[in-house]
Amino acid sequence: MYCIVQEIQNKKSNPYGAHKEIEVYSWSFNGEVIYSYRFSDDRYERPIKTAYKITLRESYRVDGKIKAKQWSLGTIGYYDMFNYGYYEYVEGKLQAISDETGIPWDKLYDIVETKLEPLYERIRAEYTQTEEYKVSQKHSEITRKYAEARAQFENTYGSNTYDRCYDVFGTLRNAEYLEVLKKNHSYYEQFKSNYNSYSYQDYFKGNYNSSYQENSGSNYNEEDKVKLRKCFKILAKYFHPDSATGDTELMQFINDKLKKEWNL
Repeated sequence: MYCIVQEIQNKKSNPYGAHKEIEVYSWSFNGEVIYSYRFSDDRYERPIKTAYKITLRESYRVDGKIKAKQWSLGTIGYYDMFNYGYYEYVEGKLQAISDETGIPWDKLYDIVETKLEPLYERIRAEYTQTEEYKVSQKHSEITRKYAEARAQFENTYGSNTYDRCYDVFGTLRNAEYLEVLKKNHSYYEQFKSNYNSYSYQDYFKGNYNSSYQENSGSNYNEEDKVKLRKCFKILAKYFHPDSATGDTELMQFINDKLKKEWNL
């Protein structure tokens, strides 16, 4: 059993070269501007039309005459060889040949690999020197850093916030909204710090004598209530169980204690 690789030429070139640019675009959702990205329609040309027809062939004798039987493993284009390798192209067909001939699958694969691996390495060495490959690697690095920055940012400020402030390149697009997020987060951290300074369980047991219990909502004037409502909304948004920073216990405290004490 041996492997044969025949070079053929496709009639048409591969139209799916890498995108040349990453573009920033914006769209609106509920009146809020979201910054996203897309790849440009302009792609690199892929002029090489070479493809590789792969077959396995077995020679044997019948009545003193040499006979041959062959199995087609498919045809792989030059660029597909680099992008996808050859394993997925041949894996299933090798199993069928193994079942038919009784030759172990791994032995058949070794025969194919011995023939195709040098070809793959040659194509890889050629393609990685092209501008298309270098640009596609650059794009991959940009989107990787974007995903990391987005995850880190939203771990602090909540989901769906990064794309309202920054674009895929990390350029600040909405400084005003970023300041709002920072202020809200500061309120959140301050409240959480104050909350952790006393026992939540003591409050429910009635053993905690705080200024919240001593003051009634009637002690606040209208200007104070406007500020308190703003604080309440910020805290409720951060602690709501469905948000990224949700905390069921703190949300219960806000509703059961602060809302009543502040007469909101």
